[in-house]
Amino acid sequence: MKETKNYPEEAQLLIAQKTGLILNARALQDMGKFDEARACFLKAAEIEEQITLLLDEANEHEDATLNLVSAASCYKMAGHYTKALALFQEAMTRDAMPKEMRKNIEILINPIR
Repeated sequence: MKETKNYPEEAQLLIAQKTGLILNARALQDMGKFDEARACFLKAAEIEEQITLLLDEANEHEDATLNLVSAASCYKMAGHYTKALALFQEAMTRDAMPKEMRKNIEILINPIR
């Protein structure tokens, strides 16, 4: 992903916030605090969706698509499989989806179909 300095300020702030949440969620998982981890992943997913919208508005479509995939992954980690699948499928329809990621996304989608 490109450096955030070219992104709208709101997107930069949200990127920092969601990064902290994802790191915290992973640490909580490592400590066996799975309910708390899922809550962090859920909040991170919601923020990733906001970032996706902001980056699309800034014509950063490839990065927006990557954030959409990240949102889907976070929803999956939070146990919200229907939402995760919908976002993975939306990402796959985007022209800005990097070709090398399509196979990886198929691997992520298969267990939740």
